[in-house]
Amino acid sequence: YTVVIVLHLPKLMIRGRYDLIEILSRMGITELFTDQADLSGITGKPEVKVTKAIHQAYLNVHENGTEAAAVTFIEIGPTSLPPEIKLNHPFMLLIMDWLTEAILFLGKVADPTKN
Repeated sequence: YTVVIVLHLPKLMIRGRYDLIEILSRMGITELFTDQADLSGITGKPEVKVTKAIHQAYLNVHENGTEAAAVTFIEIGPTSLPPEIKLNHPFMLLIMDWLTEAILFLGKVADPTKN
């Protein structure tokens, strides 16, 4: 099922840096960071633990970097304009791999008028 829309997406850049030890610890995943950690299955060494885990994300959307912004379509049937969406207000964005259904990027744009 395909629907054609006219999408007005502002230029945006989102960056994030997260300490995964803190986040994972709040989720109850703590043993990896202690002397009781057993990572021998992936390291081959029994006496190692995770000492640092950082996640960084960067997303830059602009007119030269978003090929999906250019859409060509031919419609046969009753004439009507496609729905138009203007993202000139706060919005959430999601980039997903449809094949695996994996979320690759999730972000929030609080003020799309700011650069």
